[in-house]
Amino acid sequence: MVLVPEVALRDLDSRRPDIAAIRAVGGNLAVSSESGPDGSGAFNVLAAARLAVNRFQLTPYEALSGITLHAARALGLSEQVGSIAVGKRGDLVVFDAEMPDDLVRRSDMIPRAVIAAGHPAHPF
Repeated sequence: MVLVPEVALRDLDSRRPDIAAIRAVGGNLAVSSESGPDGSGAFNVLAAARLAVNRFQLTPYEALSGITLHAARALGLSEQVGSIAVGKRGDLVVFDAEMPDDLVRRSDMIPRAVIAAGHPAHPF
């Protein structure tokens, strides 16, 4: 299932998925931003993950998996991206965080470096 937390934020009366039932059957929860492929909308996957924790009661782990591994699976790209493994693309964003949970619990996290296809792309 793909969750778009921005919609839940905007439409407070919208029906929410039964996250407990999805967990119970071992379902994957991908988290997406409302940003369009044409660049429209505000693209911030950490904000989308944060909203997924706050609006859908995902755990920080579920939200981070939702913007990485499960998002890649939903797009049919998990063989190339979505996790760190030999043979995969090697796209990473490096943050100065003490715990992974900080990425979804704190809104002040800023990237320290970007690595694209295994090469430094944008040091901060």
